[in-house]
Amino acid sequence: MKLFKYLTFSTLLALLASCANDDNTYTRNNTREPVATIPGGSGPLYGEGDDTNGGLPEIEEGVFVGEETIGAVINGNIHGTPVAHDIEPVYFAFDSAAVRSAEDEKIQAIAEFLTENETFTLVIGGHCDERGSDEYNRSLSEKRALSVKESLFSISPDLEIRIETVAYGEEKPAVIGADSQSYAKNRRAEFEVYEAN
Repeated sequence: MKLFKYLTFSTLLALLASCANDDNTYTRNNTREPVATIPGGSGPLYGEGDDTNGGLPEIEEGVFVGEETIGAVINGNIHGTPVAHDIEPVYFAFDSAAVRSAEDEKIQAIAEFLTENETFTLVIGGHCDERGSDEYNRSLSEKRALSVKESLFSISPDLEIRIETVAYGEEKPAVIGADSQSYAKNRRAEFEVYEAN
């Protein structure tokens, strides 16, 4: 009988100890860092036109494909020299990737800027507010960047090879806050300009 009580007590203690160490709660980390960053830029590598894979060249059988690519990533000049500019963000309505007519003037100014500066390239970063899942926001931010890209092409089809898109989701808010004004400022496309080396 004592042996039975001892085994029961030992089993109960083991069960309680395992439960105490098992943390099944989900906590949202508001300070998440992107897996890879665009050298010379400000965010993770996503979208079209990149010959890199998560910030590094693709690996085939343990060997980097193209030494010049890994060198460009390490040296931070994959896009060229960053160019200071005063291009304003393009803002979007809630849960929408459509470029509003109120933003057409900005799109026109960007197209003219790139047409006048033929050595410049543009990286369009799509952003969302914090509402929605990470996966949904990543997808929506990509659609926003692509929507701006398409709007630029409709003005000047020659720009296609000089524009890339990046999907940031909710990772890089312009404003920290959980109110309608903050959300409106975070639903945007922002721009990085580079001059080819």
